[in-house]
Amino acid sequence: LRADAVRGNVALSEEVFGEPPAYASDKSVTGIPGAGGPPASSGAPAPATDSVVQGRDGWLYLGSDFSLPCAPVATVADTLARADRLARAVEASGRRFVLTVAPNKSTAWPQQLPGAYRGKDCAAARRAQFWAALANRPPRGYLDLLGPLRAAQDAAGQAVYSRIDTHWNEMGATVYAWQLAERLQPGLTRGTSLVADGTTRRGGDLS
Repeated sequence: LRADAVRGNVALSEEVFGEPPAYASDKSVTGIPGAGGPPASSGAPAPATDSVVQGRDGWLYLGSDFSLPCAPVATVADTLARADRLARAVEASGRRFVLTVAPNKSTAWPQQLPGAYRGKDCAAARRAQFWAALANRPPRGYLDLLGPLRAAQDAAGQAVYSRIDTHWNEMGATVYAWQLAERLQPGLTRGTSLVADGTTRRGGDLS
């Protein structure tokens, strides 16, 4: 009767309290602190959050997308200044430096987020501050991915992230590889095309 009990618990929690049930766990999701396991030590108390945020139409989002921005370990300005220092050190050694940031799913595809969830306000403000700073004062060697990913989504009419997984799908990986290749060697992708090669089924790390 375990399956029936689980379904009953879910129905009770969602229909009576309007939120998914919470399950105790000492494991983190995909090894990310604050996602189903003990919070990372940051010097600031992490706000209450969910391991997984249940969005619309079966979409799931990683809870630490919202808890970690609400308890930052450094300011945005300090983070970008450190990236600049790293760039200068790498370039001083005679190497080329390229930095990119993979947007999390709640940034690239927020359309399926629920109307309310823990950490919503502070995470949204922190996210807007971070991406605005990247656009206005990008660190040395910065390669924007958020713009191309959003453009790909608009063109395809679908997300570059998986419904029940923290990671981007093949389309997102393709955009990343394409942008990076062109930055490292302009024209490298000339003559390259992508061909569909069937379908595959996989589980999601948020399910």
